[in-house]
Amino acid sequence: MDPDSAKNLDDLRKLFENADTTTHQPSGPWLKSLSDKLYTMFRAPLREEYRREAFKWVASLCIALNDFSWLCPDGSWSKDSARVFTCIAQLSFNEIHLILPLIQRHLTFGDSEEVEDGKLLARSANQVDYENFGNHLVILECCIKSLIDHQNEAEEGGGGNALTDCIDNHELASLLSQLRRRIEELFDYVGVVHRYWLKLLGQRDTYIFAAAEGALRILCIWVSEDQISYKSQCKRFLIDMLVKNILLVDRPANKDLMITGLHSICTHDDEMKTHLKTIPNYKGSLENYIIHVQSERSDKQRSKRDEKLFKLRCGLIKDLLTD
Repeated sequence: MDPDSAKNLDDLRKLFENADTTTHQPSGPWLKSLSDKLYTMFRAPLREEYRREAFKWVASLCIALNDFSWLCPDGSWSKDSARVFTCIAQLSFNEIHLILPLIQRHLTFGDSEEVEDGKLLARSANQVDYENFGNHLVILECCIKSLIDHQNEAEEGGGGNALTDCIDNHELASLLSQLRRRIEELFDYVGVVHRYWLKLLGQRDTYIFAAAEGALRILCIWVSEDQISYKSQCKRFLIDMLVKNILLVDRPANKDLMITGLHSICTHDDEMKTHLKTIPNYKGSLENYIIHVQSERSDKQRSKRDEKLFKLRCGLIKDLLTD
């Protein structure tokens, strides 16, 4: 790593270390300095462990703010902030492409390595790979949300510049193409997960199961926006995977997101809805979700917003059960 990259890494660490002391100061300058450092780092050669650390920081920021809005704290995207977004997104998509085969191999071959003449030809994912994969799934999810949310805000006259308007058309087309390829790879991976589901049920406290849940979450978000492009995969395994995961009572996975994905797939497509009703215990999964919703409702003081959310959740189930 060159001296400038090392200095940027040290500066970035100090920014994160001092984050608690900036809570009473304007966040804009701090976030601008942070994004500048990250952009400089990602454009320079970095040792693998430093690269992982930088992506971990990106994922942490995305979790904290729920998308990439930390790149535009004033609420309006610019060419500069969009350029940082595109750089991070493309690099993260590349990392997912490299990690997924290792994770899939771990699912199918376990920890065994392929060695020939003393040379390692293939290996399975290890703990570091899984942690790295988790960070990139967070980044991928927030990329999707940022591209969709800011576009919707612009269409509704929200006042801010849409992210997509600040990216060159050719670069945007390339980014979206790369994003779609990662989604296709995640569909392929979840298809393998579906085949190995019985084996996975005995490994629910492992990185292997957590990775499968993370990939399923991404696909739920995707089909909530695009119900048409992956009908074949939805019918072959995704609907069944969603039902199976909703049935699990000991997992902290976001069942709202799974029900939303199931609703998006099935309620506007008679073929998909008919297929849902062929899935064993599909009614049990929906009843399980209602029990989950009712328990949450009884555990807190209810506001008008809570009541509206409860009615929305019940409405989703009603739609799925109605012929």
